[in-house]
Amino acid sequence: MKYCQPLEVLESGTVIFEVKDGPYTPLQPEDILHQVT
Repeated sequence: MKYCQPLEVLESGTVIFEVKDGPYTPLQPEDILHQVT
């Protein structure tokens, strides 16, 4: 089960890190937000 957390953009080019319990898992394509133009 995945939980979505709200995000707040503070500044262009910033990076948001998520901290969660459990073992490391590589990012999947569906985990990456893409800018819509």
